[in-house]
Amino acid sequence: METGIIAETYRLALRPLVPADAPAIAALMTPAVAARLLEWPAPMSVAQARQRIDAGRAALAADTGADLAILRGGRPIGWIGARLVAAPRRLASIGYWLGTDFQGHGYMGEAAHAALPWLIDRLALAAVEAGVQERNFASQAILEGLGLQLKARRRLFAPTRGTEEDALVFAAPAARLTLSPVAPDRRAYAMR
Repeated sequence: METGIIAETYRLALRPLVPADAPAIAALMTPAVAARLLEWPAPMSVAQARQRIDAGRAALAADTGADLAILRGGRPIGWIGARLVAAPRRLASIGYWLGTDFQGHGYMGEAAHAALPWLIDRLALAAVEAGVQERNFASQAILEGLGLQLKARRRLFAPTRGTEEDALVFAAPAARLTLSPVAPDRRAYAMR
């Protein structure tokens, strides 16, 4: 099982999540963070964080997904991952988040540019997609900066809130993504 650093940028490092990350992940998952995610509860217990980490480790072992810790100064500040949603087509859905204190600094764009080449290679992906809330303009800018394009508007069920919510779906073939080892100028990720 891979546990070492898989990518580094000038400010961040990424590695597969390990069980010891559970307390930090649980602490980062605040109501403000969970409000932008479909399937993440807040508050999150350490046991719930451990279950998610274990599921990601199992997916990595089965080559059906991967979850990475986004590290700053050696400690987790967020999460980025992918899961196969259409195995024969090698299509994966990507998801990501940062703790509240780490938002607005360009970290996620930087992490996504570093993580996606590894995820594409490790999972042999042909294409990626991501769902984003309509009002999450910063996340939309990150996806556009990676080369994903708006493909659809959908109503998606958010099980942690028990509601259907409007979402935008971005997608692109892996070969058409615009990936760089360090994210472009962080102003590209500023709120619109």
